[in-house]
Amino acid sequence: MAEGFDLIAASCVLELETELPGIALICVFPYASADPSQQRIAERAHGSIILTEEYSSGCMQLRNRFLTDRSSLLIAFYDGRAEGGTFDTLKNAVDSGKAVVLLR
Repeated sequence: MAEGFDLIAASCVLELETELPGIALICVFPYASADPSQQRIAERAHGSIILTEEYSSGCMQLRNRFLTDRSSLLIAFYDGRAEGGTFDTLKNAVDSGKAVVLLR
């Protein structure tokens, strides 16, 4: 649910609802957020999960692990940097044997 690619992908899922009736958007927040653009998407989603009420050290990594543990396929927009949340999530997915599709 980060600004940029995450919100664009979430919007695309919502747009595909009429064409793909089984598709569902579940928003996963590392902590409770009041960001208006995130809230607009979350209000239209099939569900939202908030992992912690407040920001804390490690909450982003907790979210990354939560997502990879519950996924069979990871689709990521990745710029190649060996740091940050996308890198962390990709590493989690690869280490756990998940299928990965990289967009650039």
